[in-house]
Amino acid sequence: MTPEPALRETPPASFYEVDDVELDGLPGSLIGAVGLTAPPGIRAWAVLYRSTGQDGATVPVSGLVLAPAREPNGAPSPTAGGVGHPIIAWAHGTTGLADECAPSRQGAVGLDYEPLLDLVRGGYVVTATDYEGLGTAGIHPYLVGTSEGRSILDAIRAARALPAAGAGERSAIVGISQGGHAALWAGELVDAYAPELDVAGVVAASPPIDLRTVQREVLGQDDVGEAAWLESLMVAAAWRRVHDLPLEGPLTDEAMGIVRRLEDECPWEITPPTRNPFRVDPRELPEWQALLEANSPGQRASRPPILVLAARGDVLVPRSTIPAGIDRLCAAGSSVELRWVDGPHEATLADPIGAAIAMSWTVDRLRGRPTAQGC
Repeated sequence: MTPEPALRETPPASFYEVDDVELDGLPGSLIGAVGLTAPPGIRAWAVLYRSTGQDGATVPVSGLVLAPAREPNGAPSPTAGGVGHPIIAWAHGTTGLADECAPSRQGAVGLDYEPLLDLVRGGYVVTATDYEGLGTAGIHPYLVGTSEGRSILDAIRAARALPAAGAGERSAIVGISQGGHAALWAGELVDAYAPELDVAGVVAASPPIDLRTVQREVLGQDDVGEAAWLESLMVAAAWRRVHDLPLEGPLTDEAMGIVRRLEDECPWEITPPTRNPFRVDPRELPEWQALLEANSPGQRASRPPILVLAARGDVLVPRSTIPAGIDRLCAAGSSVELRWVDGPHEATLADPIGAAIAMSWTVDRLRGRPTAQGC
């Protein structure tokens, strides 16, 4: 018997390097996988898979796949009904634009969310994309909806393409913040992009939905705050490359310096601007507003039902923006439930009540239970 390869703490840097010839394949097909050390009761892999980039070309995307541990005799853990473990696609919140900010580069600990790990131990497979250009070559299209959504849907395909994971056909999507935005886009894209996938539900926690409304409310606050300024500059840094958005006029010299650093460093390594980084209010720039509209979910109906979790004390996605976002999703024809939790931006999944709501709703959808009547 050939011994299994030794597990690694983190993927080697070479794992993320892909030759053009390796891109030949269908979206969601695997380019490579490497076994990782994992928490007790869990097996983990870093995966590299093919997806469709913002420009329509085939691109490599990295991520993680976590599955229940093997039985003591070395056999894979049993799957429900022999049809494979249900899949939960995790869409992470903002980590940055630079490759070093990709969660999978931290190994299995890159999926740092205990409620999901508990579900893995209980018989679910979790697939967690890094998103296009985060970890792999190219710019990360931050808050660019089609790119994010495709990365998630192809991560589900990649998990099913990894035989050792034992993944089944039924799936659900859970995301927070940037990942909530991405999850909503995946729900809208599944019919056209991945119609064979059985996506039972979408949980979007603290999601920026109507991006124009979010920008207007955040920048209109008396005390905008350093985190909001830095978030704005991350969008600017990505969109100047993805959408060829001119910034030298609208941004201050200090802000342009931060934009350039964000391409190579993670946000926590950078001192945020302490004053308004805009020479021109972006709310008055038509090209900026058009891009915010184009990248807002609610362009079409989502096939899977949606649960939106919103935090009453959120300052990054203010609670005042949620009604407009829900109206937008409903007008597109989606079925949407809205639940509120107390606390700041991250409380929607960090607070035990928010986590319980999100995980129980997800499990109910994967088990085929009907949703409450949404819009």
